[in-house]
Amino acid sequence: MPIRYVRDGGGAGGGVELFEYGRGERHHGEFNMGTLSNCDPFLKDPAYTEPIYDPYWFCVGPPEWENVACVMPETDVRAQVVRSVGMIIDVHGDHVSTCTVTLVDADKVITAGHCLADPGDDPAIAAVTASVTFDYQTDCLGNRPPGYDAKFHKVAEVLEWKYDADGDYCLLRLAEPVAGVPPLQMRHDLPALGEPVFGVHHPNGAVKKLSIKHPAFSTVIGSTDQDIEVPDGFHVSGGSSGSALFDTAGRVLGVLSMGNPCGQNDSTPYPLRYFPTATFFQQTVPAPPPPVTRDVMVVFDRSGSMSQDDGTGRKKIEVARDAVSLFVQLVAADAGNRVGLVSFSTAASDPVDHELDDLTGASRAVLIGPAPYSAGTVGGLAPGGNTSIGAGIEAARLQFPAPGANPRAILLMTDGMQNTPPLIGDVDDELGSIDLHAVGFGTEANLNGPLLSALAAAHDGLYVRAGNGLALEKYFSQAFGNIFQAGILMDPEHDLPAGASGERLPFHVCDEETVTVVAGWDRTDAQLLLQVRTPGGALVTAASPGVEAASGRS
Repeated sequence: MPIRYVRDGGGAGGGVELFEYGRGERHHGEFNMGTLSNCDPFLKDPAYTEPIYDPYWFCVGPPEWENVACVMPETDVRAQVVRSVGMIIDVHGDHVSTCTVTLVDADKVITAGHCLADPGDDPAIAAVTASVTFDYQTDCLGNRPPGYDAKFHKVAEVLEWKYDADGDYCLLRLAEPVAGVPPLQMRHDLPALGEPVFGVHHPNGAVKKLSIKHPAFSTVIGSTDQDIEVPDGFHVSGGSSGSALFDTAGRVLGVLSMGNPCGQNDSTPYPLRYFPTATFFQQTVPAPPPPVTRDVMVVFDRSGSMSQDDGTGRKKIEVARDAVSLFVQLVAADAGNRVGLVSFSTAASDPVDHELDDLTGASRAVLIGPAPYSAGTVGGLAPGGNTSIGAGIEAARLQFPAPGANPRAILLMTDGMQNTPPLIGDVDDELGSIDLHAVGFGTEANLNGPLLSALAAAHDGLYVRAGNGLALEKYFSQAFGNIFQAGILMDPEHDLPAGASGERLPFHVCDEETVTVVAGWDRTDAQLLLQVRTPGGALVTAASPGVEAASGRS
């Protein structure tokens, strides 16, 4: 590594004194002089010489870990996460020190707080000297891999740091995103007792190791908001600090904080302890704002033209009922939202089909029935008569009390032009601060698009036209996002053959508490399996813990 002195200004001579430097080499352990470290991330020798590990961390025999390249097959979750585990090197006091880190964002790593500083010290001082490599590993037999060339990534700043009785963690930002290394997901909840787990780490600054040897997993023996504990057969060593404990989905459960499995020095053994990422989130992520709640009246066109074919072989009324059902399923129940329904043809339903009321599990069942949610009040709507859009809007307006805690909105669906009073112009001025979103169902020739667009725009809403049933359901989903300020990230359409998988559709969110995924299709005699894969590779389905799911006919 050449070091060059560059003169500032004219004249000959000058120089600089090299005060200190650190390098990876085999040396005696800090506490046990019978041990030998070997931290050489450049792997200058073809065969790597294993350290003589400090028995402080394990009581009997050689440690039960293995080189990460031994894990087979490549689809094994352990093989998938190892690329995202790295070693951090920094100047710690009067020596060069190492810990283990895990990439949790394109340019962010998490480790233990004690890896950067002791209580009362400034972690930013150590961070100035710190760099991270994700490449430091051998093949299964301990040989230098072909083409090995370790890259180092400079630490730019400390984002979060804690090292006291209430926490031991450090979140660092790297100077640049790490290309080719996938970030892993940090888990928001605590693991259950007995849950299978594993670890990947750099013990004593050695090459990357898996604990315990595959194909076995270790298990959680303690789980609180301060400690996740694993049994003493789960081996680590100095330098493993800050390494992640992973679940079988490859998510980070916590970072290695402390442990005394053999009871040496103080004769008080206790298991390895990981500080939970669930508590890290509680301590570092601001509390989310209260959920947006709304009062929504759905205004449904059941005029005679709704008995026509939608172009795919289904009656318009059937498709429209499914679209309203989808909207009702999307609105959170028992959360303070209120939903009502009024249908119209020559006149509005009197009384309204469903009065504006708190949306609960019970009231939702009244509205749309049990799965596949095509029954209830909505399922009983039948076509007939003329079209009085103004009558439907006015009936919905009268359901709203004076402005209260919940903002008010009308969701209007119509498939034709108004031909019976009251007309839109007769009731428009009475809406006041009520938002209005409109969906036109059919061809442009059958709809007064300019009128509906102007109506929605005058009341802080949007108008869209759905040319077929699939688009109608899509736009009801979009209307949900607009009304509840959830937003729409993407809106793809594909032709999917039977038995085939669709192409991957990546999407990006930031600081979201929940994500709602909707898939709709154009046939009631077909079903789709919906799966979401997290950035960390975890597969989320309708049966996954913490997921709320519902499926209608399409």
